[in-house]
Amino acid sequence: MKLLMENWRKYLKEDIADIGSGERIKQPVPASAGLEKVEANKDKTWVFFDTETTGFGSRRNAITEIAGVAVSPNSWESEPEIANTFSQKAKLTPYVKGRDPESPSGKETKMVLGMTRYGEKDAPKGRFIPEKEMIEKFYEWLEGLGGPSGVVLVIQNARFDMNMLSVRYNADPETGIATGTGAVGVDLPRYPVIDTVPIIKRYLIPFFKTKVSQGDPDAQAFLDQLVSKKGKKGSASQGPVASAFGIPIIGWHAAIDDVKMLMKIFQRVVQTIRGGEDVDIRGEFEKVVPKPKRRRKKRKR
Repeated sequence: MKLLMENWRKYLKEDIADIGSGERIKQPVPASAGLEKVEANKDKTWVFFDTETTGFGSRRNAITEIAGVAVSPNSWESEPEIANTFSQKAKLTPYVKGRDPESPSGKETKMVLGMTRYGEKDAPKGRFIPEKEMIEKFYEWLEGLGGPSGVVLVIQNARFDMNMLSVRYNADPETGIATGTGAVGVDLPRYPVIDTVPIIKRYLIPFFKTKVSQGDPDAQAFLDQLVSKKGKKGSASQGPVASAFGIPIIGWHAAIDDVKMLMKIFQRVVQTIRGGEDVDIRGEFEKVVPKPKRRRKKRKR
């Protein structure tokens, strides 16, 4: 959000006055403006990662799996080179195991564990470890790739995953309940993050909507596929976006497969937006990104 507000202020400052009328002329917002953070981190190691959990609430739901793929992006002009991968599952805490299978939380947990293929037959030793140890191993892996100065994290809906890591790190190992504050920036290092959702919502979708207004039928066909399971249009979820780009959905909701799919999606998003450098999306951009309020100067009394 901070980057978006900075973008807005930049375009506001660049609005110029028409010499004849004195009115301000709005400067165009190119679709490629959404790639400023991408370009700023192009020389770093990019880590696409995902978590699987037993539910949405971070205080009473556990992380069951973390997966990451480290790549050298090649400026996203060609296939990224995979440098390393991380895949680890956590043991379920007694708190999660003890849930009544007929209770709402128990039914939800059973459904999620099945959907994410939590259980594995003949799993190798060390495949399932305590949740905190899993989080520590993930951060050790990141440090080995270059740490905060050399790595950027790419996440679909970053707020959820980063909050889960931060809160669950200090969860009680026996009960599995987290009552303290987040660990990122305190017990865990803070990494630069690129969230794919705002880029899709505020740049990719406005790009295609602008193309539709220019009479592009292919753009409308793309937008028609961005429908969530609940029928909501303009979805930025991985499934609809992958389908719109023609990317096969294989092993969805298994962390490592989700990460690989996200990597393919992001590559297509970058290439599409970069190709829209000359497309002014300001009309659609303004509909999804509220203009920052200008602070009024206090009058001296």
